[in-house]
Amino acid sequence: MFRKSLALILGIVGCTLAPEVRAELEVSLTVSGEIREIQALLSYIEQRNRAGADEGDNPLKISVHSIAGDDAVPANMPRPVTLATPQLSAEILTPGQPALVTVAVMDDRDEVDTLAIEVVGTNLKTDLYDDGTHGDVDPGDNVWSVTLTPMEATPAGEYELIITGYDPKGRPLTTAQQDGAESPVQVRRKITIER
Repeated sequence: MFRKSLALILGIVGCTLAPEVRAELEVSLTVSGEIREIQALLSYIEQRNRAGADEGDNPLKISVHSIAGDDAVPANMPRPVTLATPQLSAEILTPGQPALVTVAVMDDRDEVDTLAIEVVGTNLKTDLYDDGTHGDVDPGDNVWSVTLTPMEATPAGEYELIITGYDPKGRPLTTAQQDGAESPVQVRRKITIER
């Protein structure tokens, strides 16, 4: 759908009536769909504009006048999955001492099946829960939790905690970035372990 619409825009914007007569033609187009699809389309248009300018050609004269973003999303249009910054019950973790990790999830489409947590540089890897177990307080409230206990052998230092979202088939969830590239649905945070 998007490729056909884009080809139509490019054909109309690039047309002239005759070599000696030039006419400006303005076309308005509304594109709707998932945010990642629209961002990919806008990224393609931006790349085409840059490529034309770099090659000395007249770049495409396509401009974007408005985008309905997260603040203007209609009530029936779900937003992409996002994870809030993880919260810890203790600012500094201690080997052998449990600490509760919680993360709020915005998931309008119920895409998240699993949240996995990893502390890079340690063997701390597990899932978070939203079912009232493993330290989770209220099941089904989109605040996922787990109790982490660093092992006695974990060296003191600063570590990176990463939480990643997965779909029901175990595939990492992705979201479109401003440039149209896909990136994993995850959140990172620095933590400190002291002895």
